[in-house]
Amino acid sequence: MRETPVPDSVEVTGHGEAAGFHVDRIQALQPHNARTLDDRVQALRPHHDEAVPIAAGEVYQRYITHLTGSAAHIRSGHIDAIPLTPVQDGIGSVCPGE
Repeated sequence: MRETPVPDSVEVTGHGEAAGFHVDRIQALQPHNARTLDDRVQALRPHHDEAVPIAAGEVYQRYITHLTGSAAHIRSGHIDAIPLTPVQDGIGSVCPGE
């Protein structure tokens, strides 16, 4: 199976500029995402006995593994979420409240 690479922010920005937009803001969420996943694991673990009857032990363990593995990949720099704020010239920000 061939994997299709995810475009990076430079590639996305280039396509946006070609379409008449410029990127007003680029913000990497890496440290925040890793902490959020850690917080979810910390909140879920004390409720193991409640969660297993609802979702089954295998599903619970798979979810914990997914959360902890994703946090590790985020910390290592292998994955990240980078929201972009595209703005069309003359129109202003597309984000409400700005």
